[in-house]
Amino acid sequence: MEAIASDSMVGENLKNIVFENKILFLILGISLIIIFILILWGTCTEKGKSSFGNIKSMFGKKKSPLRDLDVYMFMSPNCKYCHDMMDVLKKEDEISSLKIINKDDEKNKSILQEFSVKDDSPVPLFISKRLKTATYGFKPSVKDLIVSLVKKEEVQSSDEEDSVHKTVKTLGIILFSLETCHICTMSKEMCANLGLNDVVEIVDVMTPKGKEMLAYYGLSHIANFPLFYSRSSRKSVLGHRSIEELIKELS
Repeated sequence: MEAIASDSMVGENLKNIVFENKILFLILGISLIIIFILILWGTCTEKGKSSFGNIKSMFGKKKSPLRDLDVYMFMSPNCKYCHDMMDVLKKEDEISSLKIINKDDEKNKSILQEFSVKDDSPVPLFISKRLKTATYGFKPSVKDLIVSLVKKEEVQSSDEEDSVHKTVKTLGIILFSLETCHICTMSKEMCANLGLNDVVEIVDVMTPKGKEMLAYYGLSHIANFPLFYSRSSRKSVLGHRSIEELIKELS
């Protein structure tokens, strides 16, 4: 009887050992899987993001209207407003939602021709390949950019916008402004939104340069701003205007 009891106990112990080993192997297997996933996540990490943040972006990425619209952003490395726009895109985590093209790079010549982007086209220039629409200039948010693309006429009608850009360039417009002037800010924002900052010279009248330029053009007697002045027509316009009104009055 004692031998039978001893055998029974040995059998029970063996069962317990086998069960414990199964649990051990299960825990070990799960641990190896977790380690493998962590290593995989680490190798897929985007620059500037943690592995966990990267995985979250991979599996929990929000749907981007910009990506749906198939948007191309044409920019120039020397354009301040292009860099400001890229900062907006980075801040809203939308920098990867559109294709950024350096307009000054010879390697992009074919894509520039595809979209009819010229050497003197204003930047930043945004084109939706899906909607066949375009807009240019700095936008304070991605929402404003999308609204502008949706509201714009077809890309072919951007010839009119190019004409405005060329006309303003020909007029040689100077915008004299004050940093503390709200109306001046409106005029500067208009120039930025229309992509005219590369052809309109904005001058702060409180700086030595501003005072010197006012004197040079015989405008030192002007006390109110904003003031638009055309180098070619030598005409001036006081106060904020739409771009159409401004061109008409300065021509």
